[in-house]
Amino acid sequence: MGFRSTFTSDDNHLCWPEWFKEKYQDSVNFPQHTGCISSKYECKIYSAWGDLTADIQKVVSAWPSDSEVVLCFLHECEGVSRCKITKDSIKWTEPQDWESVDGVTHSYCYGCSDVDKLREEKQTAELHNRLLGQSTTITVLFDLLKQVEPLVADGHHDGCTCPRCLVKAQIKETLENRE
Repeated sequence: MGFRSTFTSDDNHLCWPEWFKEKYQDSVNFPQHTGCISSKYECKIYSAWGDLTADIQKVVSAWPSDSEVVLCFLHECEGVSRCKITKDSIKWTEPQDWESVDGVTHSYCYGCSDVDKLREEKQTAELHNRLLGQSTTITVLFDLLKQVEPLVADGHHDGCTCPRCLVKAQIKETLENRE
């Protein structure tokens, strides 16, 4: 008995070293050259993969400085854990709530699994509530616009419907109507 899991990693396009492949050859699937790794079977995370995250951190430390590996574990209890491994840290996160959706609801993976995106969306919602909840003087609007601008990432375009872009558009529209 025990708590069993499977895992897969993100596709990092970097080579896994031979020592790592040899150590985990019986329990981990490796790409022919570069790419994601995954479990060969369900396993107790504390047994066959006991050193896995620490060993991946050793591998990441040898890669370019901004490298990271993200593992997604699916557990027999139907739970999900995410492990982000950089040269400086190993951070585990788990979802707190599930939302009912109709299939995959996004058509791109810009930050779809990144916890920081949720934090940015919360900040955007707070800014939006501030905009609606107080008398919107021009000074307040310019202040809000300065706060929203850095939250809107590269690659967004006019007409983008992400929450941050919608708040930005609403602030700009309000400013234009005031003039």
